[in-house]
Amino acid sequence: MDKLKLTDLVEENILQEIQDVYISKNRIATSICDADGEYLTDNRDVQSDFCDKYIKKSPEGRRRCRECDCINAENAKESKKISKYKCHAGLVDFSAPICVEGELYGFIVGGQICTEPLSKEHVEKIANELGIDAEELYEASKHLNVLSEEKITEFINDIESFAHVISDIAGNKYQMLKLGEEMEAVSRMKSDFLANMSHEIRTPMNAIIGMADIALRKDLSDEARSYITQIKRSGNVLLNIINDILDFSKIESGKMDISLVEYSPMVMINDIANIIKTRIGDKPVEFTLDVSPDIPGELMGDDKRIEQVITNLSNNAVKFTHEGQVHIEMSCEQTSSNMYMLSVSVEDTGIGIKEKDLEKIFESFQQVDSKRNRNIEGSGLGLAISRRLIDLMDGTMEVQSVYEEGSTFSFKIPQIILREVEPVKVNDVSEIDTASLVTNKYVAVQMEKDIKRLGGSCKALYDDNELKNELERGVKYIFAETKDLSDDRIELLSGYKGTCVVVLLHFNEEFVSDKLNYKSIRKPLYTYNLIKLFNHETVTVEEDEESIVQIDFIAPDAKVLVVDDNDTNLTVAVGLMNPLQMNVETAISGQKAMEMIGQKHYDIIFMDHMMPEMDGVETTRLIRRFHPEYDTVPIIALTANAMEGAKSMFLVEGMNDFVAKPIEAKNLIDMLRQWLPSEKIVPVDPESMKCFGGDEEISIPGLDVTTAVSRIGNTSLYMEVLRNYYKTIPRLTASIKSHYDNGEWEGYTIDVHALKSSSRQIGAMELGSLAESLEEAGNQKDIDTINQKTEELLLKYQQVGELIEDYAKEEEVVISASVAEVSTTAEILEDLMVAMDDLDATAMDDCVSRLKNYKFEDEAEADLIGKLFEAIDILDIDTCEMLVQSWKEAYQA
Repeated sequence: MDKLKLTDLVEENILQEIQDVYISKNRIATSICDADGEYLTDNRDVQSDFCDKYIKKSPEGRRRCRECDCINAENAKESKKISKYKCHAGLVDFSAPICVEGELYGFIVGGQICTEPLSKEHVEKIANELGIDAEELYEASKHLNVLSEEKITEFINDIESFAHVISDIAGNKYQMLKLGEEMEAVSRMKSDFLANMSHEIRTPMNAIIGMADIALRKDLSDEARSYITQIKRSGNVLLNIINDILDFSKIESGKMDISLVEYSPMVMINDIANIIKTRIGDKPVEFTLDVSPDIPGELMGDDKRIEQVITNLSNNAVKFTHEGQVHIEMSCEQTSSNMYMLSVSVEDTGIGIKEKDLEKIFESFQQVDSKRNRNIEGSGLGLAISRRLIDLMDGTMEVQSVYEEGSTFSFKIPQIILREVEPVKVNDVSEIDTASLVTNKYVAVQMEKDIKRLGGSCKALYDDNELKNELERGVKYIFAETKDLSDDRIELLSGYKGTCVVVLLHFNEEFVSDKLNYKSIRKPLYTYNLIKLFNHETVTVEEDEESIVQIDFIAPDAKVLVVDDNDTNLTVAVGLMNPLQMNVETAISGQKAMEMIGQKHYDIIFMDHMMPEMDGVETTRLIRRFHPEYDTVPIIALTANAMEGAKSMFLVEGMNDFVAKPIEAKNLIDMLRQWLPSEKIVPVDPESMKCFGGDEEISIPGLDVTTAVSRIGNTSLYMEVLRNYYKTIPRLTASIKSHYDNGEWEGYTIDVHALKSSSRQIGAMELGSLAESLEEAGNQKDIDTINQKTEELLLKYQQVGELIEDYAKEEEVVISASVAEVSTTAEILEDLMVAMDDLDATAMDDCVSRLKNYKFEDEAEADLIGKLFEAIDILDIDTCEMLVQSWKEAYQA
């Protein structure tokens, strides 16, 4: 905590009041000043004319008084006790220190008294020294307080007590400020920790969910598809918990912002319905919606936070309801010309909550009745976050529950309406002529309510005779669930072409019919899809959210750059984009990206947000500033910190949009569809793009290839990783040895960390575990463990290299028919020397590629060039220079 002033700890009016109490009791000139001697209070009523009117009016007098005050202050400061002294004019003054935590914050100063009257000679002497009228000064001295030593001691004790009172007040305030600062620091540290942990956890989650997406594209057995689907679902559950913790941290630290945007309530509730019905899955729980058709077509509020609250409440209802229904009700009431009160309730027939636990449920990290609910997943933050979000939106939340019967959570929040948008409605009410075979009581009751308030009628049918009567009458719509449709009924209904048979499907249920008068709608049935039905608009049957992503375009001419410092993220991004047949290139850093865009024009750039040395924001700024040809090229952020307001931040920094990590195939494909130049997009039949199987299975003894391939996504990507791994063995081995021999433990730790992750990536699990133990030893500066295990590590590394050599070693490039001319080789080698002087690995690789475009008929020259390639591969600059010099001596003489 920065050094405070006395007035930061005790208000000036309090200081004045304490001083006035002392003065009124003792009538002694007294002031309170800060540690620098600046006066903080006023004591004009008892000041002596001797001092104030005469002595301090003289420049020399003021200087001497100031000098006396400083000496007195220093004495009190050093001793931390009251100081009594005689001033230059012979008066008794005193100074009591005000200290907090041993530090001086100010003084109570007073005095202008004497133990006996001042003699005329003494006064005249002072007057002459200061240039003051002696007679007037002597006359003023007669009015000074003359007190005995005992009385002065009594006054000093009083003022010391007052100094202690002020010190105590200041000390208490100091402790409060210190505690507040510490609490703020703890809160800030917690928020920073949670935000950082969120980022760190999201990075591997990118691999888990992304690889699962890739794997689901393959030709898989039903069992394997089920396992991978569960992996993805579990990954999403973990991601939701991470989001809960991050949201709670932002709310606690006051960083949660409420954003006002115009939104469609009907579209929002449709999105929520698609989420909740998949959460219910195969549970014997019906999901129903009661959405008033009178809700305005557009409202202004924070739809994302409203959706988050409704989803939280609904997810809780699903978790704790084992049979019956989960029911969401939404309505809106106008409260003024431009304000509406949005009311939402989520009701369930679940296990309920005991009355004594009703308040506890809104506490952080709480799950009531924990023994009974120990198998329920979640962070225990959903309800706490929901209530706080409603508070932030100036709303109220309530809960009602009957134990063992169910609960109802409801909230009301004010929303703005900027312009009148008519609620969606049925164009021709006469179309709403319906009957129902539905026996599910929850669905039937809600459907009848919705149809009636839309202006129509719905007759419940209990047997086939009633059904025939309605069909013969010409009823326009018959509603039924699949369980209500026997083969006989299906045949009967298909004979009445003028009646539309609406089959209500569970979220994962299918109904196929070649009859033209059959239409399928995925439940829940509510006003939104009923209106579309009666208006003869398309009502789609949504795919299960875990279904394989359909791709309806390719972009073979598009050039894409992905920038990320994490190899796994690059692998996932490239793997997810491979089916689109684009030209995808990667850069491992912002610096590398800058080099690449200077050499080639890309149609879109995906930019990691957080990278060492130069992060994505800084890289984007440089691109926008120094590469005007990229002014219209979209740059999309890849970020694990997809917080509220993230998009605005990225837009301000020059990016166009962002994709949250873990990367979802659908999000990435949608982003490409949105931002790629339209002329680069080639439409294709989605059915032909559903699955990308056919990878050849491989087995390498000693490696867990199955696990490695499942992580990476397919065999071809795995083989590419394997070749890269093999290629870096000489270089990384030399680096580990060099750092070890020179005791450069930081570099050594970075190397074994890289070896750990890359070894596990190819399935060399034992080597990966050994590297992990040495990474930990490096972080702990455990030199003994490093000395004991480094040789074993390098041996195993060599053995893995020998194990994969036949699989990973690239075939020698036999160059085209062109024979290298001496002048051509000399030019390339000259460029190579420049690249080596600059330690420019990219330029060196370019020189290698140019050399490989030729063949060398002279066996000795071919051998020398081959050795040069090997030296370049491990960045052995000295050997490269020696080989180039040898070539010059042999072929340029």
